[in-house]
Amino acid sequence: MRSQATERQHGAVFTARVRDEADDLLHGLLRERARCEARTRELGRPDPLKSLTGTSSLDRAIASTGAMLEHLNEILAEMETALPDPAPPTPVAPAAPPIGRTLVPSTP
Repeated sequence: MRSQATERQHGAVFTARVRDEADDLLHGLLRERARCEARTRELGRPDPLKSLTGTSSLDRAIASTGAMLEHLNEILAEMETALPDPAPPTPVAPAAPPIGRTLVPSTP
């Protein structure tokens, strides 16, 4: 069974992964909005939803994804303060010499 600290660390890793995916999504949405706006200008057709509401469906998706990204960043900041400091590394003992070898260096 995992400790609470380990569970929180796994939660932080998962949340960071979701945040990274949301960031990728946001950048993809921004690229698509630019592409769609260029295409509608090229065709001379306005976006019907944007004409009616003032925002396109991509604008709404961008705003929603941006808000989710901000929230995930806040959660990660809170998790960082709640996580315990990582344990210091365990010292490793030097390897024993192979059997049959002496520990005394040979003299020339």
